[in-house]
Amino acid sequence: MNHYVTYDGNRFLNPLLDELFGIQDALTSESNGSLSMRTDIRKEKDGYLMSIDLPGIKKENIAISYEDGRLTIKVHVNTIEKDESGNPKPFLRRERFSGSASRSYFIGDVDEKSIKAEYQDGVLRLFIPEEKQEEETVHSIKIQ
Repeated sequence: MNHYVTYDGNRFLNPLLDELFGIQDALTSESNGSLSMRTDIRKEKDGYLMSIDLPGIKKENIAISYEDGRLTIKVHVNTIEKDESGNPKPFLRRERFSGSASRSYFIGDVDEKSIKAEYQDGVLRLFIPEEKQEEETVHSIKIQ
């Protein structure tokens, strides 16, 4: 596998990180009213620090889960205002996100209890420990 950084005109690509964290190009495109969950990943001493942009999202509307080596971030935002009769107020233009969105990252076999999360100023920060390394045991076989 190549461990180099290339530039595709929109962003830098690192094949190792793309494979490790399951980053997909489709998730970097934006359209009106979408939530792109832009993510920065930095190598730290004992793992990785992920910073995920979730602007305007309240902490209680974020759910984080880990299953089968995959970390999933789900958000739900309902910014629909209703008038006195209960009908949604119309918009002339709508660009802010409203609804549900999720994004998954393949992080491998890690100790899920060691994953730490904090949310401040619209940025979700996750510390993910390095993948568990299974100790290889070498068994010598005596030739008879």
